[in-house]
Amino acid sequence: MQVTNLEQAFASFAQTWSPRIVAEINDYDVKIARGAGEFPEHAHPETDEFFLVLAGTLHLDLPEGTVTLQAGEACTVPRGVPHRPRA
Repeated sequence: MQVTNLEQAFASFAQTWSPRIVAEINDYDVKIARGAGEFPEHAHPETDEFFLVLAGTLHLDLPEGTVTLQAGEACTVPRGVPHRPRA
């Protein structure tokens, strides 16, 4: 069993929109990332994408509108749904 300190993990990099794997569960990677500005619109045809905001604000532009997440909030974008994260 491995314990991951998220504060230390975030301190190990400064790049934005460059996810780092901090854990694995079943066949999935758990990733952390720093966000600033916009990331290009994209979709994941094979898997959902889970967003958990630890600090700040994240906007997810979706076809039906924008979802805004604050620190402590989470949202799952279903597979195949185009989305553009903005921080």
